[in-house]
Amino acid sequence: MRFIACIAFLTSFSSGNAVNPEGAILKSSDKNIELSTSFEKVKAGPLDRLKTSIGTWKSGAGKVLVDNKHSKTGKHCLQLTGGEECTVLLEVSGTIEVPCELTFWAERWTSRDPFSFRISANLGKGWKQIYDGDNAIRVGRSFLTQVKVPLPVGTRQLRFSCTSPPDKGILIDDVQIAPAQPQEITGVEVLPLSLPALAGNETSALLKLRIQTKGQQNPISLTGLHATLAGTTNPSDILSLQVRQSTSEGRFLSSKLIALLDAGKPGDKPFVFSFPEHACLLAEGTNHIWISCRLNTKANIDHRVGVKCRKITFSNGKTIQPRHAPSIQRMGVAVRNGGDDGVHTYRIPGLATTNKGTLIGVYDIRRRSGGDLPGDIDVGMSRSTDGGRTWEPMKVIMDMG
Repeated sequence: MRFIACIAFLTSFSSGNAVNPEGAILKSSDKNIELSTSFEKVKAGPLDRLKTSIGTWKSGAGKVLVDNKHSKTGKHCLQLTGGEECTVLLEVSGTIEVPCELTFWAERWTSRDPFSFRISANLGKGWKQIYDGDNAIRVGRSFLTQVKVPLPVGTRQLRFSCTSPPDKGILIDDVQIAPAQPQEITGVEVLPLSLPALAGNETSALLKLRIQTKGQQNPISLTGLHATLAGTTNPSDILSLQVRQSTSEGRFLSSKLIALLDAGKPGDKPFVFSFPEHACLLAEGTNHIWISCRLNTKANIDHRVGVKCRKITFSNGKTIQPRHAPSIQRMGVAVRNGGDDGVHTYRIPGLATTNKGTLIGVYDIRRRSGGDLPGDIDVGMSRSTDGGRTWEPMKVIMDMG
């Protein structure tokens, strides 16, 4: 792993020193100078104390290792091995005097509980927690989580703490500290999407929009979406249109509703979603915005439903007119949804047609969780005699006890 800490200075200085005579770093009058330090040349094994250009790393409670078997880049990374408490302290060379951002890549090294990961800052008046990563750090190789934490002005020390089952903990790589940058939009794109819109579901995705940004300071909001129901066979099939924003909540991806529109009014005419201030703030990196719908339960599933995005407006005054073909989806029926009949999850569907044209659908009834065996799993069946438009009540055809 490469453990990199880069600091850009904004003061005029002619010497090669990283810290100015007042002992402060990142003063607003400094020039841009980037310093970096790496664990690549550090011997793998327990870490006790390491002096770098940006400060001194000290092992605190528990066992802290330089790991030469895993990394985001290079060959080394830092591991806080967990246990009741494992900490590493960074004493910054000076004091941060302009808004800065701490970034690094992390990997949770266990799926077992308990697990906690916190970062605290010392501004000279005691420790203050600035990051809670208990549910944010993902399990899995390749360092799936990029952490970005605003650093308070006046920060002198940073403390990384981890609690987990012994000898597990968290891996950290490519750490960077740099001045916070004003947010800007770097890309807007309508992505290809092919998902059936299901009658019976509260929401079905029609169009997926990707917005790329960089910088966290003064975040930008989405303020409006202008669209049409291009490619839709019959607008009356749609009860409502929605805009949803994907958000990362720990190891899970969810979406929040930020706008709702009665689709009966626009018909096949252009319609506009307008968002209240800060209702759809953009995060640094990748943001996904979805236009979705709720279908009439009596909609003809031989129809199609589609959307074309005409214009996107943002709080910084920027307007984008994306060029894309209409995003058109087939329609279908949600035969079984999680929660139906008190069942947690339905999985592994199979479909067959009899000689008389009857559709036979079979599936796992995973009563208590979505996991595989061992578990309380039965096999269910549903029948349709009208080509899938309506379905008989579920029957349990194999009760596994």
